Amino acid sequence: MVRDKSCDICFHTELYSHEEDGVWVFNESKTVREDTYKKEKQKIDYLVDKFRSSMHSPNTIFVIKNNNNNAEKFIQDIAKTLAYIGSAKILYVKISDENNDTGSVLHLGHNLYYGYIDRFADYHAADQFSHEGWKSILENFSKL
Repeated sequence: MVRDKSCDICFHTELYSHEEDGVWVFNESKTVREDTYKKEKQKIDYLVDKFRSSMHSPNTIFVIKNNNNNAEKFIQDIAKTLAYIGSAKILYVKISDENNDTGSVLHLGHNLYYGYIDRFADYHAADQFSHEGWKSILENFSKL
């Protein structure tokens, strides 16, 4: 796993390392690492290009959820940036409350939508999600 501290993202890699006396060192030679890096860089470049092109499509919907329900400012900033760049939509899924029933979807402006769900799966048990909640959100979103 590699962690980019400047962007706070993590991803798996085949550039294996281990710790020796408190210092991380690579397992392979520089030549092998460079070949591995080139292959992995091609994959990353492909995904970045795919993401960039998808931002321009009105059929693209980026679904974002946060188990803590505390990402409104971040989501609004993303929606503004996407609206400036292209025509993709943001569907931010939150826990339902007294004002928003499970499955309801609100259009908050231009490309920003909020969907409401009964519960999120814990991150360590992602396979225990609310199937009916997600299904209801997606059905209601498709009607908008």
